[in-house]
Amino acid sequence: NLLRIIPEALFNCLLHPFFWEISSPLQLSSAADNLLVLLLVVLTFFFLKEKHEKENALFLFSVFFAFSVFIFVGSIVPNIGALVRYKMPGVLFLVLACFSMVKIPGKEPVH
Repeated sequence: NLLRIIPEALFNCLLHPFFWEISSPLQLSSAADNLLVLLLVVLTFFFLKEKHEKENALFLFSVFFAFSVFIFVGSIVPNIGALVRYKMPGVLFLVLACFSMVKIPGKEPVH
């Protein structure tokens, strides 16, 4: 039963509110935030760097924590305002995971 809820919970957390559901300027900023985070996730795959063990552990922890928050919040929270508020720790950890895997030009990795 929980496995059936997971895709809907992730969909709610990562994509709501849609641009056509916006009824106030605050919801516009939330929709833009969703779009920027998804764009960051896609761009991360184009600029991946070589993995090191410490960075890989940080990445895995951040992704696990973010998706745990998304599944929990997306399956329980009924309205968009609360959803936007409670998913923010997961969004921050997802952004941290993306930044930990991006290669910065001109900066050599520390071994």
